[in-house]
Amino acid sequence: MVNNLYKILRQENLIQEQEHISKSDNVRMTYNLPADLSTLELITRRGYPAETHDIVTQDGYILITYRIPYGKRSNSFNRRYNKFPVYVMHGGAMSSSDWLINLDEDNVSHLLANAGYDVWLGNTRGKIYANRHVNLTHHQTKFWDFSFDETANYDMPNSIDYILDVTKMPKLHFVGYSLGNTQFFMALANQPEYNEKIGIHISYAASVFFATYAESNRLFALVWNRPLQILQKLIGGFPLPPQGIGFMLNQILLRICNPNLDILGVCRQMLFLIMGFGPEQISKEQTPSILGHLMTPTSLKMLVQLNQFMKNDRLSYYDYGAWQNLRLYGTSTPPLYNVRNVRAPTALVLAQNDVFANAQGYERLLKVLPNVVNSYTIPSKTFSHIDFVYASNANEMVYNHTIELINKFSYVH
Repeated sequence: MVNNLYKILRQENLIQEQEHISKSDNVRMTYNLPADLSTLELITRRGYPAETHDIVTQDGYILITYRIPYGKRSNSFNRRYNKFPVYVMHGGAMSSSDWLINLDEDNVSHLLANAGYDVWLGNTRGKIYANRHVNLTHHQTKFWDFSFDETANYDMPNSIDYILDVTKMPKLHFVGYSLGNTQFFMALANQPEYNEKIGIHISYAASVFFATYAESNRLFALVWNRPLQILQKLIGGFPLPPQGIGFMLNQILLRICNPNLDILGVCRQMLFLIMGFGPEQISKEQTPSILGHLMTPTSLKMLVQLNQFMKNDRLSYYDYGAWQNLRLYGTSTPPLYNVRNVRAPTALVLAQNDVFANAQGYERLLKVLPNVVNSYTIPSKTFSHIDFVYASNANEMVYNHTIELINKFSYVH
């Protein structure tokens, strides 16, 4: 039933898009794209080349990774010369599609491609583009029995190896956002040999010290940590939001959040409540497209572990309880990920209005990372957590700085 509804709604959206395009002599991609366009469609409809790659992790998950090998100003791979490829990773409630909602001039993926880089857009397990497995289906509870430990120890290193193998390059650059950085830090902390495979890590809204999050987030962790852990033990692997519900909710929001209907901007305020306040950078016209791509599935176990990070102020393996920890780890408490092992060149980018990855956590991270080559505070006092991906002025505030840094670390010597 959900699949049939998806097809009907998709056909309706595509018809509406064609009607909109036909009315313009100078076709320019706008924010109000059909919300169900895939990552591949979002790339190719703007005139960029695209490839789809299936990366199979060591534990059998199949992660679709999208490649933009060059930009509009290039007609072959020759424009890339010997620059390292760039691996771009989404945040927790997102997928590769979210990087592509903005127009070209405020879209980091397309800006990098136009600057001559080979861009790879990743997806972690469980997301809409990473819900396959060599032996399991996403309808089985075992499929969803994963935490940050698996994404850090399998998804991240296996993807890095695959990209380097395909491109025949010794290193890649990593651009991460929010929890995408968390998994990267965990991966390099646990497998420090991967430091040698990184040109530079550009870290937007780095999330490592979760006890510095806003008080409301920490309170949520304290109240819900135990009930969520019990639920995880009772039902095992489980997707959040439940399968089908996320899609239905996205389609409902797409319609009720139409700027012609949502005159008071209720949907926009709801978006700010979830992702951080950024009224100057996110328009009402942009909101339906954002909400149409948000809330991609993750596992209940990942949410439990995120609560553990906030509650215990420790970036550690999943805490199963003392007895289970002893059996799995040899200690009653789960081992830490030692972020001091992350020796790859790192650039930290802070938004002054970020209630999640805030200045307090930023300062703590600066003290423990051994190779911070650049620390940049975005000058706008209103730029918030959500704006790293969706802001209409992201190019001016963030992406120009990103490309300048990557250029300095780009060439094979």
